Amino acid sequence: MLAEINLLPQKEPKSPLFLILMMVLVVFFIGASAFLGWKYMSLQEEKQVTKTAISDVKVEQATQQAKSVQSTDTEAVQQLYTAIQWVNQYPVKTVPIIDTLTKALPQRGFIREFAYTSELVVQVAIQFDESREAAYFLSRLKVDTPIVQDAKILSVDTFEVDEGDKEEEEQVEEEKVMPRYLALYQIEMNRNEIDKLVKEEE
Repeated sequence: MLAEINLLPQKEPKSPLFLILMMVLVVFFIGASAFLGWKYMSLQEEKQVTKTAISDVKVEQATQQAKSVQSTDTEAVQQLYTAIQWVNQYPVKTVPIIDTLTKALPQRGFIREFAYTSELVVQVAIQFDESREAAYFLSRLKVDTPIVQDAKILSVDTFEVDEGDKEEEEQVEEEKVMPRYLALYQIEMNRNEIDKLVKEEE
């Protein structure tokens, strides 16, 4: 009887633990790949949504700016139209008024400022040498000046004349600086009398 002799090295059986580890690694890799793919797609979708939202905001801002510019332009046009209407309805000439007020001033009275506050109301700042001249001028406005419907003094302030003012005022000889008085008047004009005055001058 012949005996069989196997001289080839016998293969060791693979451990089941190795196979399980390999399967776990494969499943983990597949799961990680799927998660990363899903996350990438989610980020891309979120990015697209953000871009769309930004685009919508820009469109809204542009629309609001256009409305604002249109509103501002409309308001400016309306103000200009109102100003033109006011000028057309307000043909009162200023020069005859100033000339009339100047004639009512005392010898040393000077108009410093003249401004309209409404269609027939002006504010006039006048310089006087003496405080009593302010009251005298108010009296002349009310009694002797037909174009004046009403007048009142708003304030009277004092100030000192500097060297430049002295030269303009005929070189005051006194060494002592004399105070001056600045009276602010509010004068309501009589439209009919102004129209008469303008017609007479024409």
